[in-house]
Amino acid sequence: MERIIEFLNKNKIGQFTTIKNGNIVMRLFNMIFYKLGKFYFGTGNNKDVYRQLNEDPTASFAVVGENMQWLRLSGKIKFVDDCKLKESMFEEVPALSSVYGSAESEIFKAFYFYEGSISLHNGIGDVIEESIF
Repeated sequence: MERIIEFLNKNKIGQFTTIKNGNIVMRLFNMIFYKLGKFYFGTGNNKDVYRQLNEDPTASFAVVGENMQWLRLSGKIKFVDDCKLKESMFEEVPALSSVYGSAESEIFKAFYFYEGSISLHNGIGDVIEESIF
């Protein structure tokens, strides 16, 4: 898991997918951090991605890094309302303050992946490292 965490710390912006009416919806997204064994993200409760995750918590995230290495993370999403965690997220990504104000925002929602898998691949698709969680 060490290589995966290192890769994600260098490559946090990727494509995040949700399901809407049985179809895949993809958008650019920023992973905030890996903490306590979980991959954390955040969004606003006023966004389509939030509504889609509440209707169907299945999601995935993919990132491409240097040398065409790439990572795929997929599983279920769980929202968490923990002010200390949100404060850490705002410290990690200061730009969140310009969008949501503060960690106490009722709009900002933190979430993480569970019941899923993550894999790091080389440029031709061979698995470098894989983990089920």
